[in-house]
Amino acid sequence: MIICGIAAAVVYGMFDPAESAFFPKCPFLLLTGGLRCPGCGSQRAIHSLLHLEFKEAFLYNPLVIISIPFLILLAVAALVKESRPGFYNKVNSSLLSKTLRHHNRLVDSQKHHRPIGPALPRSLHTDPV
Repeated sequence: MIICGIAAAVVYGMFDPAESAFFPKCPFLLLTGGLRCPGCGSQRAIHSLLHLEFKEAFLYNPLVIISIPFLILLAVAALVKESRPGFYNKVNSSLLSKTLRHHNRLVDSQKHHRPIGPALPRSLHTDPV
């Protein structure tokens, strides 16, 4: 996994996603005729980060910049899972992890067209007049 990360960093550092046809374009952006998804600009943001252009990276996709410390924390927790299970459990039971799990549940429910939560309680249903 570390080797893949290093290889990706080399590719993103050498080639600019905005100018290279090698990088995939956002399918959501293409299908909607220009609407940006939350991931739009991520590749360009990573390229800018690798060139230490922090302002440009933030302008391309602020979510990438904001999420980096959390992703590093999750990666460290996964690496020390065996030797420090308490730290791993604390990180994975945090609000961040709960938010990520909820996000995955939301995405999964959208794929399968299922409601996320339980149905409304009977007391909240209104009867037609």
